[in-house]
Amino acid sequence: MSCVASNPEFLSRGTAVKDTLYNSQIVIGVEEEAPGDVLKEVYQNFDASIVLINSEGLLEIFSKYGYCKVSLRSIILKGKDGAEQIKKLVGADPISELREIAVTCIEDYQSSERMNVKEGTIDFIPFPVLNVLKHHFEDGTWYTIRPSGTEPKAKFYFGVKKESLIESETYLKKIEQLVMERVNKFMTVSI
Repeated sequence: MSCVASNPEFLSRGTAVKDTLYNSQIVIGVEEEAPGDVLKEVYQNFDASIVLINSEGLLEIFSKYGYCKVSLRSIILKGKDGAEQIKKLVGADPISELREIAVTCIEDYQSSERMNVKEGTIDFIPFPVLNVLKHHFEDGTWYTIRPSGTEPKAKFYFGVKKESLIESETYLKKIEQLVMERVNKFMTVSI
């Protein structure tokens, strides 16, 4: 017999490691106690309370705080030209707004900078240097682009939070579509 226990994904806005190491509470998702006990041992030296939660408890949290949905989309091109296109795509940053939803912040992990678009300020991001751009929108939505370092491919990560699961799923599809339309348009124009 096998059992499953999970920790929430690290979806914090640039603070996942700090939040994990210096948090007052660690949440572990389980349906049975045994796998939760194993993870409790992993975190025994953390200065944090440990909360075990099952799917019913998770639904209660979602209904109180909102339903978060995340997704991943990829584009794969071919050859050296494809690799150049991906490089241009990330460097060009073709998305500054999605129709009526304005970007509030852009995190550039390559330059270790977080730009507050509204205020025009730039802050240092104290994380490892990566070829990653993350966009935060005024409604809490975000998306990240991460090109592969070894092939002509880029991954797009999306995150939304709405009042219901249906709203989150619908909005996530809309955001994916808007971003990928812009990406496809950019790729066509820049060829």
